[in-house]
Amino acid sequence: MDMSIQRFIQLLAAEKNEINRRIMQFQFELGARIREQMVENVDRQFGHTKGKPWSMPVTGALRRSITMRAEGQQIVLTAGGPGVPYAVIHEFGGTIKPVRRVWLTVPAKRKFVRRRAREFNLRFIEIKKGRLAALIDPRAPKGDQVAYWLVKSVRIPSRPYFVPAAKQVLDSGVADKLAQQYLVKTQYGLDWEISND
Repeated sequence: MDMSIQRFIQLLAAEKNEINRRIMQFQFELGARIREQMVENVDRQFGHTKGKPWSMPVTGALRRSITMRAEGQQIVLTAGGPGVPYAVIHEFGGTIKPVRRVWLTVPAKRKFVRRRAREFNLRFIEIKKGRLAALIDPRAPKGDQVAYWLVKSVRIPSRPYFVPAAKQVLDSGVADKLAQQYLVKTQYGLDWEISND
């Protein structure tokens, strides 16, 4: 079968486009699996903890901030953003210190979460000189007066959800199965394999 060079180049270009399309499909599918695993990890790490005297409020903002998008020839997964500035500190851990004030205010009860201490008529009590204090509600019953703990810093432990998701998906063999699904056999007998190296 005689084929002009021009026709041969057109066929190769068409195959290249098909290969690129399949690579993007593979990347998108792999990204979607990693995103699903990230959401599962967030649910497991930050699920509601009823019955504990204090637990952080679960709003679902971190979970909703996990997104996936295509940028050129790659898939980009992100978590966090302007409304979820704590995404990074949850992944890697760290210490939070006050920037504009002397103390950090840590709510002692749920009713004070997402509210500013100045909204209430509270009294300052220093417990450990320069290290720990409290804002108390003088009208509350004895033993239940602490509204906010005041501290110089708070250590947030690492609660990874992002990096482990990629490792979990890759270790599960999903990437290998997807690569086999998107393996391309060309007309000219060339094997194009997609690897996850």
